[in-house]
Order: sequence, then structure tokens, then C-alpha cells
Amino acid sequence: MIIVAQRPGRLGNLLLQYTNLIAFAEDHHATISNPSFFDYNHYFVGTHNDFLSRYPSHNSLNLPLLLRVCFYKLLRFADQSGILSNLPGSTFIDLPVHDDYHLDSPDFLALYDESKHIFLRRSWRSIYRFKNRHHIEKARTFFQLVPHRARRVQNFIDGVKPGTDVLIGVHIRQTDFLNHRGGKYYFTTPQYAALMARAAALFQNQSVAFVICSDAPQSSENFPNLKTHFPTPEHVEDLFILASCDYIIGPSISSYCAIASMFGNKPRLSLESSEQVIRKEDFQIWGYD
Repeated sequence: MIIVAQRPGRLGNLLLQYTNLIAFAEDHHATISNPSFFDYNHYFVGTHNDFLSRYPSHNSLNLPLLLRVCFYKLLRFADQSGILSNLPGSTFIDLPVHDDYHLDSPDFLALYDESKHIFLRRSWRSIYRFKNRHHIEKARTFFQLVPHRARRVQNFIDGVKPGTDVLIGVHIRQTDFLNHRGGKYYFTTPQYAALMARAAALFQNQSVAFVICSDAPQSSENFPNLKTHFPTPEHVEDLFILASCDYIIGPSISSYCAIASMFGNKPRLSLESSEQVIRKEDFQIWGYD
């Protein structure tokens, strides 16, 4: 069993790590346990009945959020205090923060063969390079929203589609990107508005509307001459709203946008600069790379 023993970041990073682990599990008949998924597991078909968020799915028992948090904190305490190190047949891997750890490497495969439990800590960068369409479909199925949340997403999309030929989802990420990597991928709201206007110009004689999902407050007044819609803030459902749009725009380093592109099979424009030239061919479906 592979156990994610330390929370590796926000939703996008969690899903990115888990999709790689699903691919590994499919090829190597592994079981994944992900207690670090505690505050998201009730959203998804594959995890909502299991407080350990295991893959393949286990219909066992899900606990209230508070108890899931407590279990995760107990796990972290047991790890940090050295209690887990006494568990027979266990291996602990501190994943690198700035590089990829390859699950298909000979070293990891040897550890997997000889260990009963492998605990992953510190980062999300556990990458399985031999992914294919089968793995993607397995991840999509596992991470389908539970029915009442899927209906909320569909109802929102159904409400904004009429009269629109092209629906573009825009992920405006501003809070943590202000200082991340020196602010390279932080764009102001007027800069996003200008990028969106250039994207709309690609679709001559078509009605273009934008769905804006953001971690900071936004207003239609800041996007003059653009048709904009704003979902009720809830970032898990926002991800699937983005995935339901025809195109997606967002910062290139955003795993949130990448996962939305993969789950929805929709082309994504990766923003590198506020002055970026926008071409239709630059919209690409993210393929697990």
C-alpha cells in the first residue's frame, strides 16, 4: 500500500499527485490510501464513502470532516514522533520540492516490491511517466463529482450557455501568486481583462462569454465590453465548471487549470506573460505531462 502521509498542497496539487498514483496503481496492482485528502473526499464518487480516500474505491465508512482532520493530524503526529517508523515493512520517502520523483524508476519499483507500506511525505511531485488514455479515464471516473454537486455544475453551465457560441473559463489566481516565484505568474485584473479581449477576438462573428473562477473578489465592472459570469465561490465545483467550458485560460504553472483541462478534455491556454500573443493553436488539452 502507498500512503500519502503529508498534505502536498492545495486542490490542484492533490489531484495531480493522486492521478499519477492511480496510473501507477493500475499498472502495478497497488492500493493507494490518501488520508491527506480529508477535506475534499466527500466531493467525489471514488472517495466519498471512505475516510481513507483509497484507490481502488472502498465503500466502508466516511467520517465527519472534523474526525477526518483529527485522523490526519494523528497520522502526522505518529510520523513526526517516530511511531510509524516502528511499523514492520514500512518505507518513508520525502518527495523533492523542486524536482520530480519518478514512480516508474527502478529504485522506487524495488522499494515497492520489498515494502508492505510506503509513506509519501513533504511534496506532491510523485510522477508516473507511463500514463495513457486508460489511466486518464480511470482518474476521470474516480474523480467524478457526487450527483448533487454534478447537478449544481451542470445547472450553472446550462444557465450561461444560451446565446453563447463559445464559453471560455478563466482561472484568475492572485492571492498566493503575488509572491510565488517572484510574482512572475501574478497578473492584475486589468491584465486578465486585456488577455480575455484578445482571446475573444479569435472568434469572429461568434458570441463569446467568459466564466471567471478566482481566489480573489472580481466584478463585471472590471471587464468592460466582455460578457462575464461568476460562479458562487466553491473551488472544487469551480474546477469542474472550468472543465465544462469550451476553452480554459490560466497561468501555466497552475495545476488547477491543468487538471480542469484533463478532466474536461478541453483546450487550455497556458499564460506566461500579460503581453502574450494569443493564437487558437496555443490552446492545448493537457495530457498528463
